[in-house]
Amino acid sequence: MARRKALAQREQKPNPSSDKVRAERPQAATSFSRFRPTRGLVFFVLFYVWFAWGIDVRLFYHCCGLIDNFPCFYRGWGFFHGFPAYPGGPVEYLSALLAQSFYYPWLGAAVMTGKAWVFYACTDCVVKTFGAPQLRGLRFLGPFLLVAIYSQYGFPFLTTMALLAALLGLCLYLRLGSGREVRAVGLFAGLCLFLYVAAGGASLAFAILCGLYELLLRRRVRLGLAQLAFGAAAPCVLGVLGYGIRALDAYGRLLPLSWELLSHSSFRIVLKAVWALYLFLPSVIIAVGGWRLLFKGRHGLTASLDKTRIARAFHDDGGGAVGWNLSTLALAGVTVLVLLFCRAPATKNALRADYFSRQEMWAQVLELGRRSPYQYTVCHAVDRALCRLDRLGDEMFRFSQQPVALLLTDRSAEPIWQKFDTCMDLGLINQAENAMVMCTEIYGERPLLLHRLATVNMIKGNIETARVYLGALAKAPFWRSTARRDLARLEADPDLSEDEPIRRWRGIMLKADSVRDTDVLSQLLKENPANRTAYQYAMASLLLSRDLDAFVRMFEARHWLSFSRIPRHYEEALLLSRTLKKQPVDVPGQTISPEAKAQLQEFLQAFQQAGREKTATRSAIRKKFGGTYYYYYFLGR
Repeated sequence: MARRKALAQREQKPNPSSDKVRAERPQAATSFSRFRPTRGLVFFVLFYVWFAWGIDVRLFYHCCGLIDNFPCFYRGWGFFHGFPAYPGGPVEYLSALLAQSFYYPWLGAAVMTGKAWVFYACTDCVVKTFGAPQLRGLRFLGPFLLVAIYSQYGFPFLTTMALLAALLGLCLYLRLGSGREVRAVGLFAGLCLFLYVAAGGASLAFAILCGLYELLLRRRVRLGLAQLAFGAAAPCVLGVLGYGIRALDAYGRLLPLSWELLSHSSFRIVLKAVWALYLFLPSVIIAVGGWRLLFKGRHGLTASLDKTRIARAFHDDGGGAVGWNLSTLALAGVTVLVLLFCRAPATKNALRADYFSRQEMWAQVLELGRRSPYQYTVCHAVDRALCRLDRLGDEMFRFSQQPVALLLTDRSAEPIWQKFDTCMDLGLINQAENAMVMCTEIYGERPLLLHRLATVNMIKGNIETARVYLGALAKAPFWRSTARRDLARLEADPDLSEDEPIRRWRGIMLKADSVRDTDVLSQLLKENPANRTAYQYAMASLLLSRDLDAFVRMFEARHWLSFSRIPRHYEEALLLSRTLKKQPVDVPGQTISPEAKAQLQEFLQAFQQAGREKTATRSAIRKKFGGTYYYYYFLGR
């Protein structure tokens, strides 16, 4: 009995050391958790990385021929003064300015991350005001939709900026318009009119959101109906009567239903995602309002959902640290799904090929061609890279080839934008200028087009016209140094007679150049037999068309004027032509290498054995001989 009493007293006696350990453990855990990043921070860091390197936003700026609605922007009053003259002009001006950040991937990604964060913050503010904390996970929906849109290389920058203005107006109304109806009416009217002037038809989105909020959540029916009516009347009064524009433009400007936006293919391809961005908050208001009507007597959505385990598991207070919980796992899962199912690798390859070719990054063009299947513009960029490296006759059949891609002659899909640099390489200066003028009419006065037009006029000796283009180019962000450099060249050498690049272009320029469809390659070689670029393209064209007789004639007449050796594919074509005609394989000055002879015999033997059959046999031939002209000649199609 005494022993039990002693044990009981020992248990009741406090242990200072154990109490100290217990006190220190939670404190250590708390101090450690302070350094754990929140889900939002981790998400937006990854968002920035994806836009900078995964999407590579510079492709939108530098490949405007494929992104047909990228905006122009120039400094000065002459460019700005027209924007306030129509509804939505201020947002359109701001969008054009911010879009120029896409010149650099790190800067464009920062702008897109800031834009996504504003969507995130506005959605969070709206959902909290609705009294539905269980739905705060929806604040990630706007950024997710932006990832989905830009991963497909659509460009709805302007209309999403207009929606962002409407959401900022809604947040301001929710903060300041919760008092008496008179105050709410005045605030709403002022914001609605201001948004119409600034963001055009996006004021309708603001009016619908405010009206639904008052009708379904605040139950101020008269106020909600008045807001919807005012929002519907404002475009008619201000747009039609004030600005003097058509009713269709007054209501639809900057909205996804605008005919101006829908006329661009890079907007239409992401139209569904843009509509989802516009409609998800009205849908949330309708859903929350309907729930509260069904569960009348409970405290809104919160009281009816808080009792479920799922709601508690996904409950997000907005500042949760990253951890192994359902909210984080759900966010990670949705992120992976969006990245997997919203990719557009073919579009990205075409954009990258155009960008690398424009920047003369030939090694990157060839690497892209090796890794991607046949695409019209990618094949053209690869051929241009090989020609600039003097390797077209050695390596062109290591890549997938089609005759129409060489000089972009497919009438059903003729990309004018990609054409003018190839024309300048060849010396078709008038054709290049014509293509650039057409691009200016289609895409606007892009800085790249102004720079190329200035170069064309310098080549043709139109110096004053070149100065005009360079003066305009100096007002474009990121192009001032380029314009000043070229203007300095003109000051130092007014007729550019000593400028090496200009002299080279003038030396290969076709004097009788026109924009009509003629055999320009033959004309180029007739005027300048030493035009290496024209010779390589002419020979490649004959190889692709399988015209061996014309190939042999041109080789014998012109090859030694441009080259001191026989490129690999030329040797294969010569050997094949003589073999098929049963002529002597070697002729004076044109000895065929033993390796080419052995490879042709090996190919013909394998080809005869395969006959008409068997995909497996033909695949084996392709694997071994796919990089030869022999394979293209017999099996290339």
